Amino acid sequence: MAAILTDLEARTVTAWNGHVAYRNGAALTPAERESVRAAIAALDEQIGVPLATETVRRMAKRIATMGEARETFDAGVLVAALGVALPDCPDAALEEATRRILAGEEPGISDTFMPKVPQIARLTRRIVDGWRLRRAALAKFVDLPERPPELPEPSFTPEQMAAMRARMERLARGAAARASASQRGGGDMSAGARVAKDLKRRKAAAAAGEMGEQP
Repeated sequence: MAAILTDLEARTVTAWNGHVAYRNGAALTPAERESVRAAIAALDEQIGVPLATETVRRMAKRIATMGEARETFDAGVLVAALGVALPDCPDAALEEATRRILAGEEPGISDTFMPKVPQIARLTRRIVDGWRLRRAALAKFVDLPERPPELPEPSFTPEQMAAMRARMERLARGAAARASASQRGGGDMSAGARVAKDLKRRKAAAAAGEMGEQP
């Protein structure tokens, strides 16, 4: 399961906006998609089957073989306690917890003495949480989109590059010429403002001429 998730993660890319997609050409094939869906269904089955009393009894008997024999051990008491501690526990989770305990895979649980009910409950819940996280991780990969291919970098011939440079130079010269003409004709004044100013000057001159002609 971990190997599948590692492979799927390596085939994806995250965009700047946080959207995740498969790299171009790395999307799931129909067969791979069915395989992922089968893994999800298997986890759903593990998580969905409720805890059976017989499973608890079987677990209690197996746990009772650990370490020193206890003549006073009462499997019924352990069954009842686990039923209270794990009311919604999936059946497969307690089976997996038992396997790990008996195999010595849990460093926090003694190999000499029987584990306590809170230890068993914590381990079982951790197993269920791990299954749910894997299920959610697999589900997000089923319908991920595939990233479109990258557009090729544009390439130009030497002649095209020379033509673009010549055009940029012409544009730069034109901009410089317009700026120079604007400065000669009134600084930053717009063409409309210059026309209005010239018209005003002509009217003033005409009025002055008319006043000079009066006796």
